[in-house]
Amino acid sequence: MDFGDSGKFLFLAGEPALDLLNTTPVLASGPVDLLESFSDLEEWMGRAGLVTGEQVRDLRRRHGPGADAVLVRVKALRESLREIVFALEESAPMPRKAVAEVNAALRHGAGHWELEWDAEAKRFQRHSNSEGDDLESKVIGPIARSIAVLLTERTPGSIRKCENPACVLHYYDTSKNHSRRWCSMEFCGNRNKVAAHYRRHRGKV
Repeated sequence: MDFGDSGKFLFLAGEPALDLLNTTPVLASGPVDLLESFSDLEEWMGRAGLVTGEQVRDLRRRHGPGADAVLVRVKALRESLREIVFALEESAPMPRKAVAEVNAALRHGAGHWELEWDAEAKRFQRHSNSEGDDLESKVIGPIARSIAVLLTERTPGSIRKCENPACVLHYYDTSKNHSRRWCSMEFCGNRNKVAAHYRRHRGKV
C-alpha cells in the first residue's frame, strides 16, 4: 500500500477522527499500528491539521517522561471511537463506556464539550474551562474535539467502512447520492473493479 505524500499515514477519510481510526490499517504483512511512538503521534496531528507547525514544535519541546502515557491514552481513545463508529454503522446500542471515555477526553479541551447520545433521535448532542497547559491537554484536547465534531456536526449515516471485506478503513461519504463504496479507488476500488471484470469475462475466453 502506498501512503503517498502523507508519509506513513493515510488521509482519505475526510474527517480527522476517522483518519485516527485509519492509523491501524491491514497491510500485506497483516494489521499494523502506525502510531508506534509519540513522535509518530506528533507528526500525525500536524498532518491531520489538528495542531499548527508551531504547536507541533511545542509538543516536541514538551515531549518527556509523560509522553508514552499520553500515547497510550490516545490509543485507548481511538478504540473507544471505533466502538462508537461500529455501533453507528450497525445501528447497535451505543456503548456507554466508550462514550464516557470520549467525554473524559473532552474535559481536556477548551470549552469543555461533552457528548450525550440521544437514543430517540439516534444522534449525538454536544453540550458546551480553559484548556490546560499540560502535554495531555495539548494532545488529547484537539483529538477529542475532532471526535465530537464528527459525532455531532456530521451525518451519522455518512460514516462508513470500506466495502472491501479485507479492508478495515473508514471514511465520511460526501459523494453525490452517497455513492462512495471504497476507502479509495486506488487502494480498494480498482482491485474490486479488476475482480469484477475478470468474473464477467472469464467464461467468454
